[in-house]
Amino acid sequence: MHIPFVHRSLGQSTVNSQDTHVCQLCQQTNESRHWGLLYGRRVCKKCYLDFGSRRQFASFVDLMLLFLIAVVGGGVIFTLGAAAERTIGVSLSPLPSILLIVMSWLFFAMRDGLGESSVGKLMTGLRTVDKNSRQPMGCLRSLQRNVVTLIPFSPVLVAAQMSRGERLGDGWANSRVVLSNQIDNPVFIGAPILDEVEEEYLPGIPR
Repeated sequence: MHIPFVHRSLGQSTVNSQDTHVCQLCQQTNESRHWGLLYGRRVCKKCYLDFGSRRQFASFVDLMLLFLIAVVGGGVIFTLGAAAERTIGVSLSPLPSILLIVMSWLFFAMRDGLGESSVGKLMTGLRTVDKNSRQPMGCLRSLQRNVVTLIPFSPVLVAAQMSRGERLGDGWANSRVVLSNQIDNPVFIGAPILDEVEEEYLPGIPR
């Protein structure tokens, strides 16, 4: 008659022993309900939200820099265009506008290859690197990563994917955004892995 009671006690003990886990980024112990998946790895909610916020702010900074360059560059291009029109007596419209748009997009698309990373990422402690070697990307790889933003509505999808790590374009360019001071952390190395304990916290997510 007491066996069901014993089984319930053992079951309750097992559940309680798994109520916490260690974040793979900050190494702090957190309750199981305070988790998030970053590149398929379990991290605490604080690190998960912090990483997403850094990426979003970095993108905001890069967009503001793009806007500044477009304003200054636009003034120069249109001034030169007007001078050329007066000289040759032929209207160049809409060539200055097309040139400004193309140059602005190329700068934005190749920003992760200018130095070690974009200005926004450098400010927020992030870096875009090769997924395997974790070396900085060049301009061509950065262009390959961001060419998907030409697809209508794709920037919205990209923004929605930032918090979880890999986003549209990373697979094609074999790239990954990492924390500069934790570039060799297991969270940022290799393919996503879910261990058996994580499967209990995240039911329904396949291996």
